[in-house]
Amino acid sequence: MGKKPEAGTPKALSNAMKSKGMQKLRFFCQLCQKQCRDENGFKCHLMSEGHQRQMLLCADDPGHLNRVTSEFSADFLGGFLQILRLSYAGQRVSANKVYQDYISDRNHTHMNATRWHTLSGFVQWLGKTGYCKIDFVEEKNQWFLEYVDNSPETLQRKAEQEKLKKARKDDMERQQDAITEMVERGKQREIEKGLLKIESVATELQRTESDAPIKVNLGLKKLTQSSAAPYQNPFDNLKRKAIENAIEKRKAIKQEPEIKQEPGIKQEPVEKVTEEKWIHKSIVVKVLNKKLGDSFYKQKGFIQKTEDFMAVVKMIESGKRAKIDQEDLDTVIPSVGREVVILVGKYRGEVATLKEIHQSKFKATVKFGDKYRDFQYEHISKFYSSDK
Repeated sequence: MGKKPEAGTPKALSNAMKSKGMQKLRFFCQLCQKQCRDENGFKCHLMSEGHQRQMLLCADDPGHLNRVTSEFSADFLGGFLQILRLSYAGQRVSANKVYQDYISDRNHTHMNATRWHTLSGFVQWLGKTGYCKIDFVEEKNQWFLEYVDNSPETLQRKAEQEKLKKARKDDMERQQDAITEMVERGKQREIEKGLLKIESVATELQRTESDAPIKVNLGLKKLTQSSAAPYQNPFDNLKRKAIENAIEKRKAIKQEPEIKQEPGIKQEPVEKVTEEKWIHKSIVVKVLNKKLGDSFYKQKGFIQKTEDFMAVVKMIESGKRAKIDQEDLDTVIPSVGREVVILVGKYRGEVATLKEIHQSKFKATVKFGDKYRDFQYEHISKFYSSDK
């Protein structure tokens, strides 16, 4: 056999690099606790004198083999439970994940040297012995476990916590009893001084011999037809008031709006306008639909054309166009002196000049020809001219 290379030589560094990290399990001898790098080295180890001596000891004495297996099993169990207790205390975790953390240490005890042949068998043994709570998930085909801490230190700590909790409860009960006793003494002292009156206590009714019997006269006087008042339904007054209010509101709606009179100029009364199509070509409108986006919402545009109750609106700033229902549009009132379009009534489509705005009444006075008329804000809108 060759000599071991000296430290620091290229051969020693090469051997250190080869032995670094995890090696193959089939080239590991658990009995001698020796890891070989390849098949040739493992074969040489099996033929070595030290390995043969260990095999003879196990063959001659079966008890020695049981002791070795028990020792390796105890080491494997202790390392596995230590990782489970320190890293996953009180957590439900996959058994395979804990096993991967355990074998990441290259000096760990291999499972093939213990009494358990598979990880599933080891997990089931942990559940039977009470070390862990286990359950099997068929969808993932994995065992899951949760560590049960039954160590003497934990049990002693829990017992001390229970004892302390009981002592605190006893102290609170004693303190509450003392407070109740002090309150009772204070009430008794006030009663003796006359500051507090004794509350009356309900007692059973007792009749003495001197008590006379109670007599009740149930005689009723007969009511004559003249003395009896006629019956009135209490809801009649409410119904009458509701009808009167409805009539007054209807009269108020039917009243004609005020017309501004000017000397020497004939002015026609305002006619009633019902719900109808009001959108018109070449008027400025404001978009009220939020779903159309920021480029349309609360922005001004003009109507290019109308289709029934739909209008094709082109935005003044962005130039974008959209087909919008008249319910999502609002009229625009310009400044005094600008042109507006009348949207309802027999003068629908007429271009007029805005003369005055009545903000308190939400109306505006317009002039077309030699006529002056008052219109509500929603019945006129600013006229759009392409020359601007």
